[in-house]
Amino acid sequence: MKTILNKYQTKIQVPDASNFKSSVTNFKERKTLDELVDEEGLFDETADIRVQRYLYGRIDYDNNSVYPNASKVLLGSPSYVFGFDFTQALINKFNEDWTQLAESVPTDSIYKTIQLSNKDYRDIDEAFRSYYHDLFSQYQTMLFITGRETHITDFDSYVTNFTQYCVDAHVSFTRKSLIKSNHYKTDNTLLVYNLQEKKHGNDEETFQEFYMDSHILLMAEALLQHGFVLDRHAPWRFIINLKAPQFADGPEGKTLKTIFDDYYFRAYETEASHAVELLTTYYNNFVATARKKIIKEVVGPHKTLIPVQCKIERKQVLSSDHLKLTVLKFLLQMRQSEEEIKLLSTERQAVIQGLATQKKISLQAAYEKLHFFIKNKIRLDIKSNMSRPDALYAANHLGCNGATWVKNVGWIPCKSREAFQSNLEAAVLPDRSAAETLKMQLFKESVLDSIP
Repeated sequence: MKTILNKYQTKIQVPDASNFKSSVTNFKERKTLDELVDEEGLFDETADIRVQRYLYGRIDYDNNSVYPNASKVLLGSPSYVFGFDFTQALINKFNEDWTQLAESVPTDSIYKTIQLSNKDYRDIDEAFRSYYHDLFSQYQTMLFITGRETHITDFDSYVTNFTQYCVDAHVSFTRKSLIKSNHYKTDNTLLVYNLQEKKHGNDEETFQEFYMDSHILLMAEALLQHGFVLDRHAPWRFIINLKAPQFADGPEGKTLKTIFDDYYFRAYETEASHAVELLTTYYNNFVATARKKIIKEVVGPHKTLIPVQCKIERKQVLSSDHLKLTVLKFLLQMRQSEEEIKLLSTERQAVIQGLATQKKISLQAAYEKLHFFIKNKIRLDIKSNMSRPDALYAANHLGCNGATWVKNVGWIPCKSREAFQSNLEAAVLPDRSAAETLKMQLFKESVLDSIP
């Protein structure tokens, strides 16, 4: 903690946490920020995106990774922010109302002047373009440096080596996985908007500049009236609350389900075609730049080794039935690696067989079968030492909200230990198989019993 003087020259303590401090300091001090503000009763009108709502706007009501349908994104007027038709109207109304309220706000208030923006919004392709470029560039550089480029003779060998490269490096490939990571920004969900441009990560400045401002409650309440919620740890921005009555009770009567169904794509619906496009594009790029000849030693007429120049025949590829099988095997390996889950041999075979449906080659149908196999495994694979995003994702499968940090255990699903235990009890009801029930009960013994 750090002692400062407030505007009344009274000594108070503020958190000393920031993204630049040690993990020990942040672990202690960031809890202190919550406690300080909670005493003023303000947190009931804020949302915790940093810890409890990290996946907000990234997954739908059924735990599928989602991203906005770019064809339905508008640049609104007069606010000039990106958004959907049903959110733009409320944003404009909030802007009008706050302009009137701000007339009574003193000039020394941090909220006197606001300028709504989400200029960092990027559609899904733009959001990950540099990530994929760097990933494939690093892979191909490795091939050139190690000389393994000469082992790549066709699309199959390129993808096989790339698969092993990704698995060994523990990197994510699918957009389903990347959407839940730090590579995907909250701005891209189109559910987060800035009131002002500020930098994240310094709790001391946040507390002094915003929570010590006497008009923060007015801002929080004004946002709530329009279906928005102030971000607790970044109170210069807000989120759109899709469960707010402003949406459900509106003339169109939207629900959480209809919003995600109508305005978002589920990542698994486009994953297969996206993988085909990436792998073929970067393979064809490799073919154009890789060495086409190699020196080999062969036995000469006098039984001596002589060097000869051999040509490597590589051809660029287009989509084909054989290519789709290669891509499906790649996705099968990547999804297991990303989720740290091993499918049964019968499940893997069912995925491969799913490639041929109705006498047509259907890569998307096969991938959807893989997606739901993996999804069911995640539902059961609640384990110790989870990361915060993993715990939040598991919480959605258990039917609870948030995540909790437990010493010597790591992050566990649900906002409290008690909620976690009760929801886990419900997860082992008799409608599950004996094997599923046993797995969940063993997990309870290994995690819950270790909680002090």
